[in-house]
Amino acid sequence: MTPDSPCTVCARSGSLIAYDTYKHVWYECVACRNWSREKKARYPLEALAASGLRGLGLLAKPNKSDQELYSYYTGVLAEFEASGSRGKWAGELADLAKLLADNGHELAPGQRILDISGEPGFLAHDARQNGHEVAVTAFVPEVATAIARTLGFPAHAYDFAVGGLPAAVERNDFSWVLSRYGIGYCEDLGQFAREVHAVMASGGHVFVSYSPASHAVPLRWMFDDYAYLRQYTPDYVARTMQGAGLELARIIQMGSYAWDAGLGKPQRLFSAPYSWQRRFQGLPPYACQQHNVGLVFRKPAH
Repeated sequence: MTPDSPCTVCARSGSLIAYDTYKHVWYECVACRNWSREKKARYPLEALAASGLRGLGLLAKPNKSDQELYSYYTGVLAEFEASGSRGKWAGELADLAKLLADNGHELAPGQRILDISGEPGFLAHDARQNGHEVAVTAFVPEVATAIARTLGFPAHAYDFAVGGLPAAVERNDFSWVLSRYGIGYCEDLGQFAREVHAVMASGGHVFVSYSPASHAVPLRWMFDDYAYLRQYTPDYVARTMQGAGLELARIIQMGSYAWDAGLGKPQRLFSAPYSWQRRFQGLPPYACQQHNVGLVFRKPAH
């Protein structure tokens, strides 16, 4: 991919601006304002990282595929089975229920919930205990199998890049479909929106949380091997979901932070050559922050 390539979202040619970061090159389209990511074949300081110096693991290339990296959820589930520990996933359902309730929506007992890319499945586990009928999708089949075995409810393998959500879940009556910070890995948002519409009950809702396009995301996640593939603008997400027959019911602002907030000294040090690039300088405050937004859509009742 080069700045002369067609935009992967709107297909416009000659409209891309390239932003170099440590592990990735990001392309912003000046026509549609959406972004695409391309991982580098080699990282600049791989040899230094291989030297074994402490704290430089962030510079290295993993010897695992994306699927293998994602399989760590099986370990999370094994730990839960052994000790009941949920780690950073504790309280997910309570937090989401409060967020929705504060914005006029309810996860009412008895509703059917589908949590897309809901690994490791603890939100759905708690929802089931609250009287919901639940299902989860997972990126890696091994993880889906582990969720179903450990937590005792349907879990289906589903890859945004492949599609086929209706065939994976085999039902079309979900009251709520949840997609929490997943659409950044979706390269065809239109296909995803149509598939979500197909599995929803009439009058059902979908909650989509994501980080809208900004310059902060490429900087903050430049050392992450499994970073977002796309950054979408709020307008594009809304128009695409509405184009699939869903009505926008609520926009929820969920906070924001500077791109380097909370980063350790190694990340700050090795990100400096990239963050000091002229293209990352002189930006408005909004562009220098990562924002978290939730959108609630409704499928019109027949």
